[in-house]
Amino acid sequence: MPNGRKWAQQSIVRIARHNTLLSRVIDFGGAKRARRLLPLLERWLPRCGRVLDIGTGTGHLTAALEAPARRLICCDVADLSLVGKLDCLADGACLPFRAALFDAVLLVTVLHHIPAANQAGVLREAFRVLRPQGRLIVMEDTFHNSFERHAVGIFDSLFSAEFVGHPHSNRTLDQWAGLLAASGFRLLEGNERVYWYGIVPIRHSLLIAERP
Repeated sequence: MPNGRKWAQQSIVRIARHNTLLSRVIDFGGAKRARRLLPLLERWLPRCGRVLDIGTGTGHLTAALEAPARRLICCDVADLSLVGKLDCLADGACLPFRAALFDAVLLVTVLHHIPAANQAGVLREAFRVLRPQGRLIVMEDTFHNSFERHAVGIFDSLFSAEFVGHPHSNRTLDQWAGLLAASGFRLLEGNERVYWYGIVPIRHSLLIAERP
């Protein structure tokens, strides 16, 4: 990852850790997003076992997915945690876990932050650490035309506070499905929903795959 790419995000998080008002603003947005995603993800997650969240960010989604018999492991390339704690500071393409350790792996709006040429490496690592029949859950912002692709890039830079060196390596739903298949996964479901941000439509796609 290029030096300085995460500078804005990390600076905001450092301030929020000591500023109640900023922390509450981020908590509001993070909790709202987690509540929206929870019903989409919950039905695909095992009720018990180990789940690895790659690119956990502030930790709001991971916290919402915690369950008594489900162990969430938070992993990210930078420590942006505001809820809970980061369990592992590591690149998704080189995970410090043994093979077949996890029952599920989450990649929620993570892969488009990675250069397109490196995305397959992250998926290979996800495949390696998943047990057979383990679930991979991928969520990404997708597009149908050049206008939507540019809109996705602008909104993502604003919402994630990542303005320098962002690859914006988004793909279409079919392209993500093809990449998962090429990485050895069996696709169980792929769907796309449109959410309106003012007059701009942003497509959120969910892909559920399985390690054979």
